Order: sequence, then C-alpha cells, then structure tokens
Amino acid sequence: MSFQKELENRFLLQREYLGNKKPINMITPLVSVTVTAYQHVNYIKECLDGIIMQKTNFDFEIIVGEDESTDGTRELCIEYAEKYPDKIRLFLRDRKLSQYYENEKLICRFNGRWNRKSSRGKYIAWCDGDDYWTDPLKLQKQVDFLEVNEDYGLVYTEFDRYYQTSKKTEKECFRNYLELYPNTFEDFLVNTRFLAPVTWVYRTASLEQINIDYKKDYVVGDLPMLLTLSKNYKIGYIDESTAVYRVLQYSDSHFKDYHKEYKFELGIFKIQMDFANTYNVQQNNIFKIKNKFYPYMFTAACLVNDVEVKNDAYNFLKENKILTKKKEFLFLVTRYSFLRKIFKTYIKLKSNN
Repeated sequence: MSFQKELENRFLLQREYLGNKKPINMITPLVSVTVTAYQHVNYIKECLDGIIMQKTNFDFEIIVGEDESTDGTRELCIEYAEKYPDKIRLFLRDRKLSQYYENEKLICRFNGRWNRKSSRGKYIAWCDGDDYWTDPLKLQKQVDFLEVNEDYGLVYTEFDRYYQTSKKTEKECFRNYLELYPNTFEDFLVNTRFLAPVTWVYRTASLEQINIDYKKDYVVGDLPMLLTLSKNYKIGYIDESTAVYRVLQYSDSHFKDYHKEYKFELGIFKIQMDFANTYNVQQNNIFKIKNKFYPYMFTAACLVNDVEVKNDAYNFLKENKILTKKKEFLFLVTRYSFLRKIFKTYIKLKSNN
C-alpha cells in the first residue's frame, strides 16, 4: 500500500478522546491550534496554558495529538482534556499506527499531519508540546492581520529562544536579520531562515489549494510548508515577541552527534534542491545553495569515518563538477585536519548553547 493511502487509512482509525459531542465539537472555530506532544511531561502544561489563556473575539479549538508518551505526558493531556472540554480535542495516538516504516526504517510520523487533517478552522496555528506562547493576544493580532490581508498566506511574529540545558534566553531572535533578508520564496529557499513554527498562523486552505507532492522522507516538515506558502502567497511579520521556542539538547534539529548533524544538513539540502527543481529556480540561486552546502559537506566527510558519508560527499562534488577524481577527493579528506578542528569547535559551541 502506498504512503498516501496508509496516511489516509490510518487517519480514519483515529478516535477523539471523550467523543465528538463535547462543547468544543459544537462550535465552528475560526482557528485550530495544533499541538504535537511526545515525552513532554516537563513542558506540556506551559504549552497548553499559553494557548488556553488566549483572549479572542472568535472561537478557537486546540487539537492535541499525544503520541503514546511513557513519561506522564499522556496523563497530563487527559487531565487537561477533561478540564477543558470546551477548548480541547485530544487524540491519543497508537505509535504502531502513527509511525510509518518501510523496510524496518522509520520514514515518517503521522501525528502532526493528522492534527492538521482534523482541523476545522479557517486558520491553523502551530505550537509543539515543548514550546509555549507568552502573549495572550497572540492569536487575535495574527488573525486580525490575515483577515485584512487576503494575499498573505502566513503571518509569524518575533520570538525568544530558550536553551533548556544552559537556562539562557536569547531575546527577539529575528531583529538582527530583518534588514538583511526579505520574506520571499527565494530568501527562504537559499538561506533556510528558521521562522519558529510556534509563532505561525496560516490559512488552512492555502495548503489545500497548492498541488505539491510532499516527500514522505523530508527531515523536517516546516521548511517545505514555508516554501510552498511563500511561493504562492506573501508572508507577513508582526514585530512583537509572542512565544518561546525551546531548544532541547537532543531535539530533532539540535545534535551533539556530528554524524547526525551531517545527515540533517544533507536532508535540508535535498529539500532545497527539490523545490529549486520543482519551481525552476534561477541558476544563480541554485549556485548559492550548492556553494553554501559544499564546504559543510566536505568538512563532514573529513570528520566522519563513514563510507556512506564519503560517497555522498564525493557524488555531490562530482555531479556539481567541483571535484572529479575520487583519489584526489580521498586524499584531501585525509589531509584536511584543520577542517576537523573547525568542525569539532562548531559542534562544541552548538552543544553548549
């Protein structure tokens, strides 16, 4: 059975905790707030409290997909669902269904996709279970923006970044970049700027209107969504911090293992090239993408003692006519000791943040 059919068929098996006759099921929400939760016992309360406190002149629903946590997250989600039947629609996932494997390899997690498929609002807001909102007027401000700007598909806000390990907070993370980068498809494609999804509100219909085959094995879901939206709509920004993005030591996009770091960056590069090819991006932008990734890939190949990594790096260099002789490539890999030091220093600095 195909990936898409599995996604749809398994979705039909999902059941809402406490049924579909709760007060929240009786309203027509303008906004659906989606929350994916897994092993977030220390964070989920702060996440849900930040959503529940929202002050709006419209109805909104909170869709929580709890992905069978074993640390107490599930019990807390149940507690909140029972306390707020007028706000929360809870789905208790079975990981045998929510995790999609091919040849015993994990390909995709369905939890977030199912949350979006369950959404009934004109707009969708995003808040993962380890992040949280700080402004009680966040939703109101963003919906007001989208209601009067119909050519915009998504609006994001300023945010703070909190490093869980060091307990340090980085304030207003966008301001240093706003003058350098425009909110355009080409900007997001080339620079892959991180627009914290915890700040997003976007049009539900915008993704449905766009005929694009999302790859099941993308390493992240937010970048393909942002690229799709920015290609077809304007992207808006509100210069007020409304949320906190929490950096965990071992989250999907923050690694101490440089092999995993390499694999992640390679996955990002594949997304960039896929969209570049799909939308016939200008050659100068394709050159910028490759030129930025080449030194990273070469450094990784120097550092990681892995045949697959070295083959990936060599094939990339060969395809892009950067280096054509494999003997020359392997010789350079063994000689570039200074690149190892640079890369190790880079990983150490990231792990300390």
